[in-house]
Amino acid sequence: MNDLNARSGADAGRPGRRVTRWEETVDVFDQIPYGLFTVNRSGAVLAVNTAGRELLLGRRGGPSRELLTCCDLVCRRVIDPGSEVHGCLTEEALDAGAPLEEVQVDLPPAGPSDLAWVTVSPLGEGAGAIFHVRADDSEATQSLVAPAAATRLRLFAFGRTRVETSAAGSIGGEWIEQRPGQVLKYLICAHGRVVAAEEIAQALWPETDARALSSVRYYVHTLRTRLEPTRGPRTPSSFIESRRGGYSLNTRRVWVDATEFEQLVATGLAALAAGEREAALHRLEPATNLYRGDFLADEPYAEWALAERDRFQELAGRALRALTELRLAADDLEGAARHARRLADTEPYDNDAQRRHIELSLRRGRRTEAVRRYKLFQQRLQRNFDVEPDFTLAELVVDEHDPNRGSS
Repeated sequence: MNDLNARSGADAGRPGRRVTRWEETVDVFDQIPYGLFTVNRSGAVLAVNTAGRELLLGRRGGPSRELLTCCDLVCRRVIDPGSEVHGCLTEEALDAGAPLEEVQVDLPPAGPSDLAWVTVSPLGEGAGAIFHVRADDSEATQSLVAPAAATRLRLFAFGRTRVETSAAGSIGGEWIEQRPGQVLKYLICAHGRVVAAEEIAQALWPETDARALSSVRYYVHTLRTRLEPTRGPRTPSSFIESRRGGYSLNTRRVWVDATEFEQLVATGLAALAAGEREAALHRLEPATNLYRGDFLADEPYAEWALAERDRFQELAGRALRALTELRLAADDLEGAARHARRLADTEPYDNDAQRRHIELSLRRGRRTEAVRRYKLFQQRLQRNFDVEPDFTLAELVVDEHDPNRGSS
């Protein structure tokens, strides 16, 4: 078994019994033709056998040393949209205290199979769980999925909107700024919710008349053609579904950076609250890497995007604050300063964010940078609010010989 998260060696035996570590049984488990991986109580992956690496990690571009969870490797989405289920299989197995019935799940994109059957069993005494994964390439199963199921769509909503497919790569163009692109952005904002045509028309073009409904249908058709130019007539779209008189993104085929960001921040902050600092770092740093600018920055005046933009900015601020303190606790001053600077840029009027960044600049000996950032912040507050910062540079200067330096 491959030690994925550098945490293998934890006892994972039956009640009252200690068993051999996973990495010491590599010859046995690597001979099994099905994917196997173990997780701890939090769902963090401990080890993966050879078949599992080929089926799961290979889909991510090769073996990885980053910290992964069970939800990164197998996403529980029942194929029938009417019975779609979301939940952590590790939690369910631990709560049940017994092996779960085999379930069908989506696998991450760009692999030899899109679907798999998964069985999860608790390891005993709450030590964690073991996953058994087998790919499902049967024609009967694949027929349940949209015809172009092999193609995936990737949507980047932070900064300027970008669109990619696994088949054609980037499919950007002027259409993203036009009405078909606005429909796509509104569906991104809906996070997989089915949106009525009336809602789309009212949100995007409130000044138009009743004919806007037929216009919505036309723009949805145009959008589908842009995303899937080779789709045959009367063939269901793999990406934009029609359900209950409205439209939604097919979350089984569409990846959105904002959704991934939100999930990573949530699990990272939860890990931090549980005292799992390593797990928090390995969630929050990839999350902030996804946050490359304001949500739908190319729609700066769209009222329908404002609430989500503010919400994502607040999440980014929480993640960056946590990362700053985590890096400081690990005596990584440069890493802490990097996150503090991003936080200061993300929250340009926040006293605490600016103070932390300037303080870390001084601690790193970057006095010129500290003075420059303080003056810019001071001018920004005076120009927009006619107030002064609630701290001075003198308050932040730390004596080089202060034995308590860096303890904050």
